[in-house]
Amino acid sequence: MKLLFGVLMLSLQLLMIVCARFDIPKYFCWAPHDQQCIYHLSVTIDGKPLTSKQINERYHLNTWRYWNNGAYKWVNLESRSIKNVKNIIRQYEATYGNNDRTKVVLSYRINGGQEQTWQWQPQQ
Repeated sequence: MKLLFGVLMLSLQLLMIVCARFDIPKYFCWAPHDQQCIYHLSVTIDGKPLTSKQINERYHLNTWRYWNNGAYKWVNLESRSIKNVKNIIRQYEATYGNNDRTKVVLSYRINGGQEQTWQWQPQQ
């Protein structure tokens, strides 16, 4: 019985690892830091742009110190999946920021690749 329980637990863990590897947000993935996404957020409320500090306070995002061409530089870095940042923005704007007329533009590069853009605008 103990052997069956042990095999069942290990099989369940293996199944969860395989499922998490193909899940886009990769929240519970065995190796969640397989991507480095450097991104920039531009947020306006009623046409007024927010500062980087206001954006970080609004979404509770972290800014990291990053070594770039011989100098430190402050950048927004997501080490899981950029989908995590998108989910944070969607959740905030659908709840706390629901009454704000917010426009969010997220520009990002995954693993130094080509720049991509994602936008959030309130539903009319």
